[in-house]
Amino acid sequence: SISQDIGRKIIKIEGNLGPSNNLLIPNTKFSRGLFYYGKYYYVFYKAFNDKKFSFQFSFIYNNNDTIRFIFKYPLNNLKISRTNAYNIEIPINLDENKSGIWTLMKFDPCDFITKKLASTYKDFSSLKEITPDTCILKSFEVFSTIHIRGIYISNYDFDINNPPREMAVRTVNNRPTVPLLFSDICENR
Repeated sequence: SISQDIGRKIIKIEGNLGPSNNLLIPNTKFSRGLFYYGKYYYVFYKAFNDKKFSFQFSFIYNNNDTIRFIFKYPLNNLKISRTNAYNIEIPINLDENKSGIWTLMKFDPCDFITKKLASTYKDFSSLKEITPDTCILKSFEVFSTIHIRGIYISNYDFDINNPPREMAVRTVNNRPTVPLLFSDICENR
């Protein structure tokens, strides 16, 4: 659908959290995965502070081991679990000022693993040497309630306050976009 705020096509995932209100890219019934790689992953989204939402990146490393980064609201602290894959739940700080505002988030999974996890948790010490070439995006999944404008992958570290034309959005109703640098969320926790 077309967003009234930005005048562009978006994907709306709405409803209660649950298996029926999600979007998985690619649909794993028909594909083994995306197999994209890059250093930086950008998500342009709009969330609402009275609604739960989450989105996740699933990466393959070391010949088919999986690590999932699950960004959630509401969530108070970083949570790590391991079943058949590492599941890292990362809180998103969504205060009233950011509710209903388009946000560009930048995420560097290798930097997060090597600087945040490997130095703090023993289980991740073996991943100290992970690189963008060995950490490959398998899938991206979004759960309601959230609007997504785009997902971008790049080896270039773009300034999220001044993104390239393809990632930039002018607002229609004079509501500003709020750049949100992921490392700020993580370091404040």
